[in-house]
This record gives sequence, C-alpha cells and structure tokens, in this order.
Amino acid sequence: METQTVSQTLIRATNLKKYYNLGETTVKALDGVDLTVDEGEFVAIVGPSGSGKSTLVNMLGGVDTPDEGSITILPDVELSSLKPGDLTDFRRKYVGFVFQFYSLIPTLTALENVEMAAELVNLKGKELHQRAEEALESVGLKDRNGSYPSQLSGGERQRVAIARALAKRPRLILVDEPTGQLDDKTADEIVKLIRDVSKSYGSTVLMVTHDRAQLKYADRVIDMRSGKILDV
Repeated sequence: METQTVSQTLIRATNLKKYYNLGETTVKALDGVDLTVDEGEFVAIVGPSGSGKSTLVNMLGGVDTPDEGSITILPDVELSSLKPGDLTDFRRKYVGFVFQFYSLIPTLTALENVEMAAELVNLKGKELHQRAEEALESVGLKDRNGSYPSQLSGGERQRVAIARALAKRPRLILVDEPTGQLDDKTADEIVKLIRDVSKSYGSTVLMVTHDRAQLKYADRVIDMRSGKILDV
C-alpha cells in the first residue's frame, strides 16, 4: 500500500486589501484576496500591469503590509503581529528575492555578491564561502565565481541573482518578472532553472510574470485582474 505525502500549508492569506489614493481616485491594488500555498509549490502569478501581482508578492514577503486582512506563514507566524525588527529577521531568514533587474553590486564578484546574502543568515568564514560556491554551482556558474557583473551576460547575471537567493536556503523564494530583460531562449532556461533548483532545495516559489510561455514550469497558475484572483 502506497503512503501518500500530505502537503503542509506554508502561506495562508485571508481577505487581503490594499488601497492607494491618487488624487480623488482610490485604487484597489488588492481587493479581498484569499490564497493558500503549500510547501514546495511553484506558483506563477499572471495578469496585466496594475492587476496587483507585485503588491501581493511584496506582502507575502513582508515588504509591504495590507490595509486589511492577514497573512500567516510557517505555519503560525502572523506577519501583521511582528514588530519591524522581527519582520526584518523573518525576511532575512526565510525569504529569498529574485528581481527583474538583478540588483547585483557592480564592484563585487559573482561569488562576493552571493556571499553577501549568505552572511544574512550568520554564515562566516569557510562555511560562508562554501555555501556561496555551492549556490553558484547549482545555477551552472561554477567557473564564473571571480567575474564581475559587467563581465557577465544578462542570463548569467540573473543566474547569480538566483544563486544569491538560494544561498540562504530560504523556505520561500519570491521572483518578480525574472525574464523581462532576457531573450526568449534565455528566459526559458532561467525559469526552468528556478523550477529545477528550487525543487532540489525544497523551496516554495511565487513568480510574477507577464510571459505566459513560462507557465508550463509552474505547478499552479494564479490569474489576477483588478486586485482580485480570477482562477486558482
């Protein structure tokens, strides 16, 4: 008799609302979003600009706060109850970020950029160096440790950014438009890499994207319009 694996819920968001005032107009960035994400899932979030995708991901990563609603993670950490210092600790320990524009420090090598992230979880010395090397090797850049961002292609820079997120061994990786600066072939390679490496690390991924060609790599696709989830 086969034993079924029961997935553990990592994220539970309830009735999330976020409003912005633009002059006399109130924009509903999020308008009552409910969402659960299981540990180890790769979830893609799609929708037009202004649909609330990045706002939602920023809230789940503790970067932004809702005007209403709650977010529970890990499985009993209520983000709105955390003090600013505790929220910073939460992001440092549990969340890795991958951005569209790489956000690498140009005066540091690929290895040094990744080591900076690993330092956030208090790794030092030989262990720090080894963790950074392992992360770069996992994204296929073992031989580019000493290269500076200006010496890397766009795809290689994004691989360094992925390695930087992975170096902390985060429970949650938030990816915002990772292929916006890349050609179609490189974009496909990058999203497949994020999927494959995150699975090997056991990390949960939420990826914001406009590129529907990359949805084939997701376990689940969430479609957003006007601050609401249309299909889960």
